[in-house]
Amino acid sequence: RVTNEIAEGNPQRCVVVVTHGGFLRAFFEYVLGVGPGSGSHFSRFHAAFNAFSYENGAWKLETWGDVSHLE
Repeated sequence: RVTNEIAEGNPQRCVVVVTHGGFLRAFFEYVLGVGPGSGSHFSRFHAAFNAFSYENGAWKLETWGDVSHLE
């Protein structure tokens, strides 16, 4: 719900949210519509770039686990 409020309060803007893995996994599961705990089957990397977009009340996963900036 908080992520929806952030997105809806900032239309047409790019917003950066820094978070911990637990929230990220739960949000990933919510966006993909998979059951709680299912996200643990997908790799998560420390300091990874993960991008989601929000349009017409729906979230979409754009980028997951990009660590190219660490090279």
